Amino acid sequence: MNNEKKAPVRQIKFRGLRVDGKGWAYGDLLQNYIHHKSGATIQQGGCIVYEVMPETVGQFTGRTDVNGAEIYEGDKVLHGESERFVEYRCTNFVLTRIEKTETILLSFSDKPRVIGNIHEESDINSIEGKETNS
Repeated sequence: MNNEKKAPVRQIKFRGLRVDGKGWAYGDLLQNYIHHKSGATIQQGGCIVYEVMPETVGQFTGRTDVNGAEIYEGDKVLHGESERFVEYRCTNFVLTRIEKTETILLSFSDKPRVIGNIHEESDINSIEGKETNS
């Protein structure tokens, strides 16, 4: 019997805002899927696929916040009293100050808390599943 410990399998998944305006899609990223024009598609289990806005696609970091919420690229988080956003740089997920003046490794943050994301607080709210008064 082999008693060697195996490294845990990393869960690689993505999310993106659906182009049909019905919120987030989570799953595998398919780029340049032949049936969609946007250049980014999320596949959710088997044959279910959603066309997503490429600029909103973010990878799961493998971490959860203090409340158990999964942390993705593009999330806004509180690190102590500092508001930061998650991005991928030089082979690492990092927390960058909103002003882009300072960056720390996500793995160095003990208790990050997801407070939003950079995509839903922009001018694209009308096409991402938010209700609008029109």
